[in-house]
Amino acid sequence: MNAWFTKLLDVTALPGAADQICERIVQLTTEGGFSYFCYLRLKGETIDYKTNLPPDWQETFLSNRRILQDPEVINARRRRVIYSWSQENQLKHSTEPVKSMRSVSKKLGIRSGVTVPIATGFGHQVIFSLYSPSEVRRDVSDTDPVLAATAVAQLHARLEHVRTRTTAARLNAREARCLRWIAEGKSISVVADLEGLSYGGVRFVIQNAKEALGVVSLPQATAAAKELKLI
Repeated sequence: MNAWFTKLLDVTALPGAADQICERIVQLTTEGGFSYFCYLRLKGETIDYKTNLPPDWQETFLSNRRILQDPEVINARRRRVIYSWSQENQLKHSTEPVKSMRSVSKKLGIRSGVTVPIATGFGHQVIFSLYSPSEVRRDVSDTDPVLAATAVAQLHARLEHVRTRTTAARLNAREARCLRWIAEGKSISVVADLEGLSYGGVRFVIQNAKEALGVVSLPQATAAAKELKLI
């Protein structure tokens, strides 16, 4: 699968929004003989995903986190290298919820797949999977694990970049000004005088800015806003 992951590197290097990136991956997935792909980002208690799996499947297994019970997700969270799998080998000792998940997946033609798990820092992880209608496991013994991990890491970086820029676009003028003053070394009290706000008003504006940027601290907010060239 070296050629497939090389193409994944190519398509994720092209500019475009998240939907455009996913459309390219859908086409690439089909070209590789697979039915579906799933990019699953596990960040603390948060699950984020991009996939072409049917909406009903997403609602049942992704939106309510049931996917975390999937043996392959459990297996992937313990690994750091590409591997292939087959559902037929898992049904014998599965729990009822897992058997239910397998039954639904089988109706969609999901019988085997290839998974690439990567670490993304601070205990977080991305699991990228390709799903196949074939009952025969794909041979990935000759696939370069570094190439596979690099391709998935680039996909993750592109989606994170697009997500951050989209979120940060909600930063309004006052939020940007307050963050810029803070970045220039002004205290909240001084910023309040400069902006004609109360101390609590500035803190409220800063909190909204942090939420818009997807960060939790003021230093993170100013750093993110600078990186995105918003201040």
